[in-house]
Amino acid sequence: MVVDSAAADPTGRFRFSLRTGEEAGVIFLASARHSGISYFASPMHPGMQVPDPYNVVVYDTALVSDPADLDVAIRHVVLTRLDGGLQVDEIIDVAGLPDRTLVAVDERTAVWKMSLPADAHGITVPAGGLPREALSFASGEVGVMSWVGPAGLRIVLKYVLPGESYELSLSRRTGRLEVIVSGPGVDTRAEGLSEAQTGLPVDRSIQRYAGSDMAAGSRIAVYLSVGPRSRLWAWAWFATAAILAAAAGVVSITTRRASSRAS
Repeated sequence: MVVDSAAADPTGRFRFSLRTGEEAGVIFLASARHSGISYFASPMHPGMQVPDPYNVVVYDTALVSDPADLDVAIRHVVLTRLDGGLQVDEIIDVAGLPDRTLVAVDERTAVWKMSLPADAHGITVPAGGLPREALSFASGEVGVMSWVGPAGLRIVLKYVLPGESYELSLSRRTGRLEVIVSGPGVDTRAEGLSEAQTGLPVDRSIQRYAGSDMAAGSRIAVYLSVGPRSRLWAWAWFATAAILAAAAGVVSITTRRASSRAS
């Protein structure tokens, strides 16, 4: 809810008075709009000592006609084995330029793009990052169709891969890439990444791989397979089920024969 607005003077200064008598939980946010883009300052609440000066920092914009060459600061990938495939959850933090906000020259141009695994399908956009309408998906890439400020942005994705491998050629320099494999009894093998500690107590259901300062064009792959222990449990379950089914058949046959003799 907008409670007040004011135009800045030629030096960029503005003045507001916080309303008194507000509840302690009320928070005020000051924002400024420059070249069609809104920028926000730190939150305020009634009774606090407001910094002097209280700044709302805005940036000049730069138009891009091709996707900008921005690095991925950090990319988190979580792989969960499904029947006949993998569920992939990704969080991608994109670094911005320190002194510019990048805007596309038209609505058909992506400000930034990044490759996804070529056979990714069923892509959804969970909460926590850019909304679905600010993204595009085509030819194995995700594109940003809004703008990228100096603070960068976050993309959150969920999708499915066929088979049991996550393979990717990085299209952007990546400061840090972490891949976590979730699920008990899964054997994994990674290429282009190093095995890392999970930081958790002994938990064999989670395996973690990581890489740092990875150049564009680097290839990474994580292969999953069911471990021997899981296969043993699967065979044990199958054998038990077969024995129970056979026992049920014997009981049924015996009962029928007994009923036949009784008649």
